[in-house]
Amino acid sequence: MLDVHLLISFEPVKGSPMKKLLTAITAAVFLIYPLVVSASYIIHLKDGGEFATEQYFEKGGSDKV
Repeated sequence: MLDVHLLISFEPVKGSPMKKLLTAITAAVFLIYPLVVSASYIIHLKDGGEFATEQYFEKGGSDKV
Protein backbone atom coordinates (compact mmCIF):
# COMPACT_ATOMS: atom_id res chain seq x y z
CA MET A 1 0.00 0.00 0.00
CA LEU A 2 1.09 3.59 -0.69
CA ASP A 3 2.03 5.66 2.36
CA VAL A 4 -0.01 8.89 2.28
CA HIS A 5 2.36 10.67 4.68
CA LEU A 6 5.05 10.70 2.02
CA LEU A 7 2.77 12.49 -0.47
CA ILE A 8 1.45 15.27 1.80
CA SER A 9 3.88 17.65 3.44
CA PHE A 10 2.48 19.91 6.16
CA GLU A 11 5.71 21.83 6.64
CA PRO A 12 6.29 24.84 4.38
CA VAL A 13 9.25 24.65 2.08
CA LYS A 14 12.04 26.84 3.41
CA GLY A 15 12.17 30.10 1.43
CA SER A 16 8.84 29.47 -0.30
CA PRO A 17 7.15 32.44 -2.03
CA MET A 18 4.17 32.25 0.35
CA LYS A 19 6.42 32.47 3.40
CA LYS A 20 8.25 35.46 1.92
CA LEU A 21 4.94 37.16 1.11
CA LEU A 22 3.58 36.64 4.62
CA THR A 23 6.83 37.94 6.11
CA ALA A 24 6.66 41.07 3.93
CA ILE A 25 3.02 41.71 4.85
CA THR A 26 3.73 41.26 8.56
CA ALA A 27 6.70 43.64 8.40
CA ALA A 28 4.64 46.24 6.54
CA VAL A 29 1.85 46.05 9.12
CA PHE A 30 4.26 46.54 12.02
CA LEU A 31 5.87 49.53 10.28
CA ILE A 32 2.68 51.26 9.12
CA TYR A 33 0.40 50.54 12.13
CA PRO A 34 1.94 53.14 14.49
CA LEU A 35 1.55 55.84 11.85
CA VAL A 36 -2.14 55.11 11.39
CA VAL A 37 -3.06 54.57 15.04
CA SER A 38 -1.67 57.74 16.58
CA ALA A 39 -3.93 60.56 15.48
CA SER A 40 -1.97 63.69 14.75
CA TYR A 41 -2.56 67.25 13.73
CA ILE A 42 -0.55 68.97 11.04
CA ILE A 43 0.27 72.57 11.92
CA HIS A 44 1.03 74.77 8.94
CA LEU A 45 3.48 77.56 9.66
CA LYS A 46 3.46 81.02 8.08
CA ASP A 47 6.81 80.37 6.36
CA GLY A 48 5.35 77.35 4.54
CA GLY A 49 6.74 74.72 6.87
CA GLU A 50 4.65 72.20 8.71
CA PHE A 51 4.96 69.72 11.54
CA ALA A 52 2.79 67.04 13.12
CA THR A 53 1.81 66.76 16.76
CA GLU A 54 -0.55 64.56 18.75
CA GLN A 55 -2.23 67.50 20.46
CA TYR A 56 -2.25 71.28 20.38
CA PHE A 57 -3.72 74.17 22.33
CA GLU A 58 -4.84 77.55 21.04
CA LYS A 59 -3.99 80.61 23.12
CA GLY A 60 -5.75 83.90 22.82
CA GLY A 61 -8.66 84.81 20.62
CA SER A 62 -6.91 86.25 17.59
CA ASP A 63 -8.43 85.31 14.25
CA LYS A 64 -5.40 86.39 12.18
CA VAL A 65 -4.32 83.93 9.52
